[in-house]
Amino acid sequence: MADLPVVDPAWLTDPVDQAVAVESFKRIRRIFSTKAMQKIVTGPEFC
Repeated sequence: MADLPVVDPAWLTDPVDQAVAVESFKRIRRIFSTKAMQKIVTGPEFC
């Protein structure tokens, strides 16, 4: 069996990608903190 190719997607290496990711997480946290979401969100979303 031949060696598998090495694939580097270079995720989050561009500053714009990083900024978009940070803003996306901030928006999701705002959504999760709304009154409507409190019924299904059981606590902080720590990883």
